[in-house]
Amino acid sequence: MQRLGELQELRLIFTNAETQSGAGDVRYAVLGSIGEVSSGGREVVLALHSCQTLESLVEDLHAPPTTSFPPSPDFIGTCLGISLPLSSTTSTEHTDAQPQGHACNGLVTRVYQILREVGPALVRLASGTGEGERVRITVVGHSVAGSLAAMVTLCLRIAFSSLFSLSLTAPTLRCFSFSPSACLDASTADALRPCVTTIVLHDDLVPRLTPQSTRRLLREIALFRETVFRQRQQNWSAVLSRWSSVSPSLSPSQPLLLEDRERGRTREGDDETAVMVEDAELTPLWLPGKILHIYSHRGQWLVAEVSRTLSTLRRIEVQGNMLDDHRGGSLLHALLEARAVRRAPVAPPMWEAFTTSERDGDSSVREKDNERCTCCKESFSWHATYRGDVKDYRERYNCHHCGLLVCGLCSTNQRTIPKYGMIFPRRICDQCELKGDYAALC
Repeated sequence: MQRLGELQELRLIFTNAETQSGAGDVRYAVLGSIGEVSSGGREVVLALHSCQTLESLVEDLHAPPTTSFPPSPDFIGTCLGISLPLSSTTSTEHTDAQPQGHACNGLVTRVYQILREVGPALVRLASGTGEGERVRITVVGHSVAGSLAAMVTLCLRIAFSSLFSLSLTAPTLRCFSFSPSACLDASTADALRPCVTTIVLHDDLVPRLTPQSTRRLLREIALFRETVFRQRQQNWSAVLSRWSSVSPSLSPSQPLLLEDRERGRTREGDDETAVMVEDAELTPLWLPGKILHIYSHRGQWLVAEVSRTLSTLRRIEVQGNMLDDHRGGSLLHALLEARAVRRAPVAPPMWEAFTTSERDGDSSVREKDNERCTCCKESFSWHATYRGDVKDYRERYNCHHCGLLVCGLCSTNQRTIPKYGMIFPRRICDQCELKGDYAALC
């Protein structure tokens, strides 16, 4: 932690990383700038880290929400070890917002723990050390700690608005919450837009994990059952069709019998129809503050500010990268590349679509698959044991350099493409590797 702080010209003030352990504990570190920042004054950073597992996070999200968040200014002052002067503006705003306010019940107790342990030191640091010195306090956290960071920022904002209401050197408070879980009600989440920025990477699971999205995912999985059986039947047919050329005694008609027996064992003892029990009305939780979504377009990482009601952030779509996108390293790489893309001199080429629209007659339009690899001119699944529509789609890849569709074996090379802002290795086809910008490197 000290080394990382020094790279950012920050000095470690204190931490509890060496004194606490356990999956449910919250680790924190307070760092301060060695000198004045470019905007003047001093920088104080509160970095939060939670050792909470995904299973315990799900338990916290499904716990009944509390209606006592944000707490009263008096309670916040007690946690900070100070007596807050009661201003009429703060009191009125808090009284109006409190009946509708609620937060994730499993996180509230951790927020109060952080305020009691770190709050008094932050208040002293926020007061500054010199006459007219301004202090900027930044709270950061990732995953569950990102939610905690936003909730701690809300409590500090209430406290500082009362404590420094008449001061000309009131501290600046901001928060960066990386891949947090939905933790606040809608009105409280919107109230944090001026000081909290939430960053969500692509298909990250945790920001989409709410009781409503979990229930919707279970329904979709139940409806997807028949599709899975059909895909398995195609795979078995492909395997036995190839095997029959070697061993004629095994006929291609047998996979249907195998599938029927498998389905019979699976459904034995089950009811004819599956019924999803409806839950009671669930209280919605939302991501805090301003939301920046990092998404992929033509192989580039781009960033856009989105609404908290964006449909893709309110449902869980099963993707192979939904857990990997939650890793801190993946998020860092995406942020670095998004910055490089903004400075890139050349835009990437258009990607060839998996399907193309063709007009059939005068009015109707039908979709036609692009069935051949650009490099080898063969079907995309020519090298695979399993063959079918699903496997054929899975074996289609776009070259990040030219954008054309190629199969897996014709796109095993990976290169960086600085002219597009792709500073980390990406998949490129054999044609671009041997004849394009990288021919001299072969």
